[in-house]
Amino acid sequence: AADADLTFLSNDSVLFKVHRKNLDMLSEGFAAPARVSGEGEIVQLVESAAVLELLFQYVYPQWQPKLELVEVLNGLAEAVEKYQVYPALENCKTSMQAAIDHPVEVLEYAIKHGYKDLVPEAGLLAVPADPLRVLICAHREGLDDLMNRAAVEAIATPPDMLPRSFQGRCC
Repeated sequence: AADADLTFLSNDSVLFKVHRKNLDMLSEGFAAPARVSGEGEIVQLVESAAVLELLFQYVYPQWQPKLELVEVLNGLAEAVEKYQVYPALENCKTSMQAAIDHPVEVLEYAIKHGYKDLVPEAGLLAVPADPLRVLICAHREGLDDLMNRAAVEAIATPPDMLPRSFQGRCC
């Protein structure tokens, strides 16, 4: 918006002008501190322009964006949780649940943000997809049943079928 009082810079160098009052009303943790006067100052964010484009749509009265690309959805869901953009929280959760064909990403999102209702289905599908990643994630969170399933699957996986990041590694 031309009359916006805050300017944000994405990690890929795109500027976004946003109204501080919208962020104050509709989000909790946005990096728009009082010390930023808004006049010529730019707040750098770690998110991409694609993510911020969607994120900022949630702080204005308009139709909510359709969330389809999992790569962008995952980044948006993380930004929404990070900045606590209230109008987008449930929409992102529902969209992540619908993206179950990417079970590892859904599982990591669910565990990280406490969406326990997403864990069983995502966990069941994520174990065969990437057992070592699930094992690490489940161990970190103390999810014993999921950790046991992932461990059994990881042990049964031939070394050449493991993700490249784990091939050739030993403890």
